[in-house]
Amino acid sequence: MKEILAVTGVTGKKSGGAFAKKLGGNMDEVRRRFPGGVRAIVRASSDTSHLDREIPGATKCVGALEDIDFLKDTFSGVDTVVHIAGISWSREVVTAAAQSHVRRLILVHTTGIYSKYKAAGEEYRQIDAFVYQTCKENGILLTILRPTMIYGNVTDHNVVTFIRMVDRLPL
Repeated sequence: MKEILAVTGVTGKKSGGAFAKKLGGNMDEVRRRFPGGVRAIVRASSDTSHLDREIPGATKCVGALEDIDFLKDTFSGVDTVVHIAGISWSREVVTAAAQSHVRRLILVHTTGIYSKYKAAGEEYRQIDAFVYQTCKENGILLTILRPTMIYGNVTDHNVVTFIRMVDRLPL
């Protein structure tokens, strides 16, 4: 198997953009671990200029995360998938990864599964159950990251709200 890294959500403004920057800053290590390169899964409407700057030479695979056939083609020969685009597409990503014999999955999910409001977290718990079962049945190494809050930059509503609050409340 050619050692290839595939990444979803890498053109995002928050986690995806930060991941692209970190990955790009460590390209010698990335090339050593993934000599087959990096495949960035992007939408046709994605602005890939940040990706082009941060991860030069990444192969752009243009398509939709809802399209399992597209994902299966994209994951052909892939060793590791980092799925940052969001939990709502995890079933499709994991299904395609299993059918493509991906060795390892790293998923960025939500802490919403722990919500005290049962209905709010139920869908997330169902997705997680599917992910765990599929990975177990297919021998896929799985890591799920659950950031409690993802902060962006000053164009991010959460960050702007937080900055205004700090400005008003002397600490």
